[in-house]
Amino acid sequence: MTRRAAALLGLLLLALGGLPGETEAASWDPALRWNTLYTENFAIHFHQGETELAIELAHVTEEVHAILSPYLEWKPFRRTQVVIVDPTDGANGYASSVPNNTIVLYAVQPTPDSSLDNYENWLWAIFVHEYTHTLQIDMIGGLPRVARAVLGRMIMPNAVMPRWLTEGFAVYTETRFTTGGRGRSTYTDMLLRSAALDRALPPIDTLEGYGQRWPRGQLRYLHGGRFHFEVERRAPNGDRAWVDFHQRHGRGIIPFFLPAKKSFGLTFSRMWKDWKVDLAAHYQAEADRL
Repeated sequence: MTRRAAALLGLLLLALGGLPGETEAASWDPALRWNTLYTENFAIHFHQGETELAIELAHVTEEVHAILSPYLEWKPFRRTQVVIVDPTDGANGYASSVPNNTIVLYAVQPTPDSSLDNYENWLWAIFVHEYTHTLQIDMIGGLPRVARAVLGRMIMPNAVMPRWLTEGFAVYTETRFTTGGRGRSTYTDMLLRSAALDRALPPIDTLEGYGQRWPRGQLRYLHGGRFHFEVERRAPNGDRAWVDFHQRHGRGIIPFFLPAKKSFGLTFSRMWKDWKVDLAAHYQAEADRL
């Protein structure tokens, strides 16, 4: 394949990867009456009964933006749309980037049996996580930035990364920039300890968690988040290494060519294997002391 053909194929994959998924807005109660609160960088949409939460969130969004935007060295060109809605009893949220940067937050806190239940301020914690997605996916440079100017927001190089990288990075930031986070959760410790002592730590190519083996989809969040801290520890440029990685991928023209070795000095595969050995030794020594 010629270089030109590879570049065209890469742009096509970027376009397909950035297409929006199924929307759930149509499933919300049509009786909801919506209002919008504007800040400098966000438009916060909320329905009746959520006014106080929206006012609190307005402060949180700008405080989080003041931390994450300089850290990631990226600022969206337009306001990010934030929706507060109360359609379920399950705590969650999600971010999307097409056609606009949008974050949806459910107006409910996690229950004690949830892996999310390690926080001081839930609104702050979940917004750090979701806004990390927005900034990381929106980040772009080089030829892809030119392509986006022509083709629009279908061009999203960082939207086609493995999910253990996007979710793991958001868990990394929710842990680094809050007093809680799944990266320091004892629940995460339990999973890693059990797997290490049973010699069942998964290979990196199963980290997406799509199989049937427990904890399935939690792998990308919990194992992926902890692995981000391990990579930071090993990287020559420390806490700036992940920012460099996402910047490099955001200006790359061929998706899935992950620039790990350029940003960290080693491949993900090598670091993961080394980390598994270190984890097994750490938790075995801990078990021997008990």
